[in-house]
Amino acid sequence: MKITTIITTITVMTISFVANGQGKKKYEDLAKGSVLIDSMEKIAGPFLQKCGESDELPDLHCRAIRSYMQRKVASKTYRILVENALKFGEYDNTKFSYSAEILGCVTCNGGVNFDPLLFGNRSFLIAAKQPKTVKNGVMTGIELSKFELPVDPRELGKWSKEEKPYLVVEFLFKVEKSKVWDPKLGDGLTLTIGGYRVVNRCSGKVMFSSPESAADGPIVSEGCKKAVKITKVDPDKLLPERPSSSQILSRMRSIGDKVKECYNTYQIPGEAQLRILVTGKDGKVAKVVLKGSFSDTPTGTCITGHVESLKFPRFKRKNIKFNYKYRLP
Repeated sequence: MKITTIITTITVMTISFVANGQGKKKYEDLAKGSVLIDSMEKIAGPFLQKCGESDELPDLHCRAIRSYMQRKVASKTYRILVENALKFGEYDNTKFSYSAEILGCVTCNGGVNFDPLLFGNRSFLIAAKQPKTVKNGVMTGIELSKFELPVDPRELGKWSKEEKPYLVVEFLFKVEKSKVWDPKLGDGLTLTIGGYRVVNRCSGKVMFSSPESAADGPIVSEGCKKAVKITKVDPDKLLPERPSSSQILSRMRSIGDKVKECYNTYQIPGEAQLRILVTGKDGKVAKVVLKGSFSDTPTGTCITGHVESLKFPRFKRKNIKFNYKYRLP
């Protein structure tokens, strides 16, 4: 007995990108030229960032950059793989299938935080469908589609270990300023969805797609079992162009206590102005230039030593430079 993998759709959401007369387009047609992302910060951030309304230069500068980034982001189409957006029912021993439901959540485990320098402690919800309600970070009414997923009962145990844990939902979307939520609903936005599909991220196999998909999905092999056949991906190609602002800030703050020890040792107050060079190949600090009141002092040597010991996440660029200040005490 062999159970085929034909998927029966029960309900499907209307696809926003499909205009009149284009209803037969496949997922790949709509996704052509789209950008696969692994974080919503740079995509949603420009639409969720708050700037002051005054005519002061910092507020004018903030609004100008925000407006530019909104136009830039809105001109492109994106894809993102989301875990926990797929909900399974019980296995049906008569139909030999699972009932499955796609949830329209991108932040499925509650709000997500972005760079604290730009967004403070605000927590954001991002959805593929306007939720009916939001309470304590939980969105309701975001169901997109239901379908049946046949599984041979003789392979149920193997399938549950080697395939089910790696099924994710890939959303194809654009971002529009008009879909930022009303403050009464909370901090967040709804994406303009062009399609979605259920993909095994270890093999790229597409289990369900709306609209129909004719090709495999992207592969993210991290954590995949050896039993699952995967296509090798050069990990360097998946690296970001540079570390995010929050990653840089986190690393620099991580040695704050050690920098304070430098002050405790020499008891000299002042400001350490640092110019730091980090290499992308290994994330190591290649050079530190110290200016300010601690230049050519034992305190400065102490601070520089701690900064040189830092290691940042690897990135594509050959190197990056940035400035940072420590104030003592």
